[in-house]
Amino acid sequence: MSPKPKDTGLAAFLDNSPDTLETRSQMRTKGKGKYVHNQLRMTHDQWELSHQFARSEGMSLNRLALLGISKLREAKGLPALPDL
Repeated sequence: MSPKPKDTGLAAFLDNSPDTLETRSQMRTKGKGKYVHNQLRMTHDQWELSHQFARSEGMSLNRLALLGISKLREAKGLPALPDL
């Protein structure tokens, strides 16, 4: 007796049984750790000026961006970002 061929069509791809969905959500780790990844898009000129300023302040561009967001929140009467 030969083994049953594996379903490879679209129906198999779209199989969303509850067990499958639960397993997928348990396997997901993106965005669940202490830190999450973020991407900031800017022009080369914006990057150059931002990078130079961050270096002159002795901090990373990421930290500079977080401090800027924190200051903008404070200006609107919101609490600053924690852990800065």
